[in-house]
Amino acid sequence: MNKIPVFLFLWISMACANAQITKQVTLFNGRNLNKWEGDKTLWHLDAGGVVTAGELTVRQEQNDFLATKRNYKNYTLHLDFKLEGGIGFINAGVQIHSQRSTKPPLHEMIGYQVDMGNGFWASIYDESRRDRTIASADQERVKTILHENDWNHYEIRCIGRRIVVLLNGVQTVDYTEPENEFPAEGKIALQIHGNGNAKVSYKNIFLQKAKKP
Repeated sequence: MNKIPVFLFLWISMACANAQITKQVTLFNGRNLNKWEGDKTLWHLDAGGVVTAGELTVRQEQNDFLATKRNYKNYTLHLDFKLEGGIGFINAGVQIHSQRSTKPPLHEMIGYQVDMGNGFWASIYDESRRDRTIASADQERVKTILHENDWNHYEIRCIGRRIVVLLNGVQTVDYTEPENEFPAEGKIALQIHGNGNAKVSYKNIFLQKAKKP
C-alpha cells in the first residue's frame, strides 16, 4: 500500500519538473507593447496582431530596436518575421543577451543578433561589440528554406553560452561563446536596420524556459 503514494509522488514530481522546463512565456500578446520599450512612433501595431517598423517608401536612417523591459536567460525563443524592401541595405535581426548602449551612438544595442537579410540570413552577428558575423549560416542552403518577402519562423535556443538557430525548422548555426566575459543573459530586441527602404514585421513572439546548463 505504501508503494502507491510513493509512485504518485515521483510521477507528480517528474510532471512538475517537465512543466517547469517547457513553461511558455508570451512576450507579445498582439494587443499592446506593454512588455517592450523603444520608439513607439516607429514601432507600432498593425492589424492581425503584428508589430512593424519602417516603410517601403521611406528610408530608415539608422538602426532602431524595440527591446524587452526584462532580461532573460536559458530559453528557446520563437517568433515569426517578414522582411520587405528593395532600395538600399535591407536588413533586420533579433537581439539576444543584449543591452542598450549607454555611450554614443545611443540608438544601438550591444549583444548577439540573429541576422536577417541577403548574405546574413540565420547567422549570428555580434552587434556593437566585435561588429562581425561570429557564426555564418550556409546561404545557399538558406535559399532552399527561406520564404523571401514573406513570413518565416526563427527558433533560437539559448542555453548558457550556447546559441542554436533554426530557420523554418532547419538548423543553420550552432555556436558556443568561448569568451566568458560576454554575458549569457540580457534583453531580447527586434531590429530594423538603417540605410534602406525597408519594412520589418514580427508576430507570435514567445519563449519557453529551459534547463540550466
